[in-house]
Amino acid sequence: MKGMSKILRGFTFKPVLLYCEGRGAKEDAPKGRLLGGNMSGQSVRELLDEFLAARRLRPDIEKTTWHNSLRLPPGDQITDQKWLLVAEDYMRLMGFSPLHPYCIWAHDDEAAVHIVASRIAFDGRVYLGKNENLASTRHIQSLERAHGLRLTKGPEYLNPEAAPEALRPVPRARARLKKSELDAAVRTGREPPKLRLQRFIDEAVAGGPSIVEFAERLEAEGVTVRANLAATGTLSGLSFGLEGAVFKGSALGKAFGWQGLQARGVTYEQVRDGASLQRFGTAARTAAVHGGVADAARVVVEQSHRAWADADEVGPGFGRLEPAPAPANAGSGLAYRADSNPSGTDSTSAAGAGRRTGQDRLGSEPIDGRAAAPRSDSGRPAHAAEAGRHEGFGRSADRGVEGQARDIRQALTGDHQAKIEAWRRQAKALGAPTYRVTLIGRTGKADGQRINLGKARDEAQPETLYDADQVEGLIPQLRWRNATGFDVYVTPVDARHHYLVIDDMKCGASQLLANLGHSPCLVQSSSAGNEQAVLKVERLERPDEQALANRLVLELNLQHGDPRFSGAIHPFRMAAFSNKKVDRGNAFTRILHAVPRLCARAAALIQELRQAADNLVAGSRRKRDDDQAEADARRLVQRNRDRLEIEFGRDEDAGQAFRRAAVGVLGWVKLRGLAEDTSRVDYRAAIAMLEAGWSEMQVRAGMLAGSDDLAGRHSDPVDYVERTVCKAGAEVATSASAASARLRLRPSGQ
Repeated sequence: MKGMSKILRGFTFKPVLLYCEGRGAKEDAPKGRLLGGNMSGQSVRELLDEFLAARRLRPDIEKTTWHNSLRLPPGDQITDQKWLLVAEDYMRLMGFSPLHPYCIWAHDDEAAVHIVASRIAFDGRVYLGKNENLASTRHIQSLERAHGLRLTKGPEYLNPEAAPEALRPVPRARARLKKSELDAAVRTGREPPKLRLQRFIDEAVAGGPSIVEFAERLEAEGVTVRANLAATGTLSGLSFGLEGAVFKGSALGKAFGWQGLQARGVTYEQVRDGASLQRFGTAARTAAVHGGVADAARVVVEQSHRAWADADEVGPGFGRLEPAPAPANAGSGLAYRADSNPSGTDSTSAAGAGRRTGQDRLGSEPIDGRAAAPRSDSGRPAHAAEAGRHEGFGRSADRGVEGQARDIRQALTGDHQAKIEAWRRQAKALGAPTYRVTLIGRTGKADGQRINLGKARDEAQPETLYDADQVEGLIPQLRWRNATGFDVYVTPVDARHHYLVIDDMKCGASQLLANLGHSPCLVQSSSAGNEQAVLKVERLERPDEQALANRLVLELNLQHGDPRFSGAIHPFRMAAFSNKKVDRGNAFTRILHAVPRLCARAAALIQELRQAADNLVAGSRRKRDDDQAEADARRLVQRNRDRLEIEFGRDEDAGQAFRRAAVGVLGWVKLRGLAEDTSRVDYRAAIAMLEAGWSEMQVRAGMLAGSDDLAGRHSDPVDYVERTVCKAGAEVATSASAASARLRLRPSGQ
């Protein structure tokens, strides 16, 4: 019996319950049957309600869903009742309590059950399940024996009686090949170095040799043996190298570590073998390598070329494409820097050979015209030494034997060098702080795949974006991916700028753009007769900014490029990588123009769109204010038909206040059936504002800003406003005096 290769945990219960009930996309497959469990629900809806009730007890737990399946070997069948017993025992052994709700489903076309459980119990306890995949395998083996099922093969354990969290599989006597090693073997048709080393060591241990005889036998086969000897002569382990690949003995399998070799008959007596074994130690090998670096460089580079050259693509100016293997740390942005010293020589020897410090191994000037990077005492670039950067295949660079070998392996091919130079030129023109790197499969096994190198497997983790140096560090991996059928794209991610892409332009379209006043920062050709341009413009902090940029990209592509291309944030091709679309003939993406600049014409166009959007918003806001003022006027007039009252907002400016007063006066006039007179409305609105406490200066400013068609009605609007406000002020003052006089003449007590 087997479980799933990995027990699944999730955020929601509904999808897995629907799958167990309906089999998802398998339309013709039999539907699932609910066998049982410890829940009362009989439908997905009822089960979901119970699961959610448990989840609400612990809102701090995110992944509450637990899902595994138990599957019998082909041909075996058991009854539903026995499945229930097996599943109940399995859940108990896994550490679930009776208060953890779970249900069991069966599908009639397979000898298996699915178990869906909640990690949260009804008493609030949480199932942690440490090392649960290993524990599950062990418990399944015990259930096979307990229930009389056919025994299936599973891993052995160092301590079978230990608690589940202490389980540890017995190390394999012979390490298996990794997927990358298998892929390399398929591409090159050569036996992987790991397998060859295992075979050579198996032959060398025959007859129980001494450690020196064992090392000499391997040396005769071209294997480099390194003995980890302490100053006291104690031997703590061995490592083996073949064709530039170095493995610790334990990395080849338990049988190839020092203890495993001793168990297979290899002997070491310090008195007998100590002196002879010194030549296989670190110090002796360091001296030997320093004497033959040049020959070693030639051998390693030639072997690397034979091992990894699986494509025969030639592009103008780029030479043969020889994909390099993707190092384990390539995705982290640790760089193969072109400004390192690939030949392993120092600046003195470079000058003696007629080259200035900083020139590459072909004698050219420093890449992109920059001065050679200052070097630390260790021989690495100073910035790399200070920042703790790494070189080579994912291990810290030292200047001993392995450091020299890593420098040798970094000797750049012409294609690799060209891609570095092209990327530096492209990145300098774009000037973005970070980039997204995307791979899209076009041919072979890669067809249809889409890979975002910075996307984490855990959705809760943020996406990783790369700066220009980190993208340069990805080039070895990107070369390999490009050779296996992937197109390589970059997307600038910049909070301060838009990068507007015009795609699928015909030859010469960049000149047409220039004639129209556009200044692209980048123009490149991705195939014959096909160009793309990138216009860089400043980005503003507006809620509609992205929509306006998308609108501009759509208009530009409708006029000059691909009408389907409508997004301002859009990937485009990384320079110097080949186009893997079927009908493009592996054409390399070539840079035609690259100038770090902003496009003034595109900036003016997007500013026009911003202004139009602002005008539209302002008009809508003014109409809304007028409608509100009219509604307020109706409400006030209905309350008191004989008296006009205007309520003003606290935050209104003078123009808004005057419009509100004018709308209120007009509504009051209409309601009373009086003749409409615009000048009379202005006058009454001014009185209303003055009575509400606005100053004459504010009323004049409000009338100039808010009176309808003032310039069309009067040849001198300023004079008209001055006279109207003065007259209104006089009436307000007279009304106030009359009211005061009435108060003085009123008899006391009344």
